[in-house]
Amino acid sequence: MADYTKVTKQGYTVKKTYLDTSGGISVVLAVIDRGDFGVPEHRWMWAYAYHFEDGTWGQGHYDYESMNSAIAGLKESYPRAKLINPKSILRVETKEGSFGKFDNLNDARKVMYRIAKHRKEDTFIANHVGAYLYGARWDEKSQKCYMSEPGTRKVWRLYADGHIVLL
Repeated sequence: MADYTKVTKQGYTVKKTYLDTSGGISVVLAVIDRGDFGVPEHRWMWAYAYHFEDGTWGQGHYDYESMNSAIAGLKESYPRAKLINPKSILRVETKEGSFGKFDNLNDARKVMYRIAKHRKEDTFIANHVGAYLYGARWDEKSQKCYMSEPGTRKVWRLYADGHIVLL
């Protein structure tokens, strides 16, 4: 299986990855080198809603002459997008689906707390390929949220602001 943080489903090279959270949702943007697949002088592009799971994207913006011009085009449309390490992306999930992408654990824990408390369902933080790193459950009796790490006996009390205390 391909590492879609480095190469797209079509075999293009992913050079830079950005995360934009300014529109109320988290969107991954990727700067891509189409290499020999594209017209040589217009081989660069940037992709909106890039998916690390399968190497596809929602909307492509094509025909840039260099990586720098593709980045400039991306930044013109998404000025608050932050350059990220794609392997640091975290997702908050339930059985119903994903609730956003985050580039820091504290922000992901805040969302995990809110979902566990208000939806009363098990909630997980997954990495960029979908492996669960942490799980949370709201305890109705104690009115507290607890977070655990799969495969270990570690349990933390999770607070609304994202901080945790090991129990």
